[in-house]
Amino acid sequence: MAPISVRALLICVVLVLPVLAFAAPADLQDEIHEALRHRQELAANKVRLMEKSARMEATKTANQELYDVHHYFLDLTLDPDQQVLTGEVSVSAEVTGASIATMDLNLNAGMNLIGVTIGGVPVGTSRAGTS
Repeated sequence: MAPISVRALLICVVLVLPVLAFAAPADLQDEIHEALRHRQELAANKVRLMEKSARMEATKTANQELYDVHHYFLDLTLDPDQQVLTGEVSVSAEVTGASIATMDLNLNAGMNLIGVTIGGVPVGTSRAGTS
């Protein structure tokens, strides 16, 4: 029963918030309009990310079908002045098919791969394509 009441509350908030925006004082109206605009931007970003995720899922390599990633651990540092993002990514995955000798990763063309280790031991890398 709780999901119904939560859903009803969400519907009320979505329907009532725009109405309150017209009945509130001007400064509060501005805040409400900004909050609504921000929610629209978030929704649009979610749609874009879901579409991108669907495209990536459709372009999995045969090798990527043989393992299931359970976790990504990101240790990142952003330098806004240089517009550079650096860091380490750790991947926890389980082989679900035949044994694999390589792990295919989808990296943006602007990303540089410095090195890869498995269990702390450096391993070779190669890059194919532009992404």
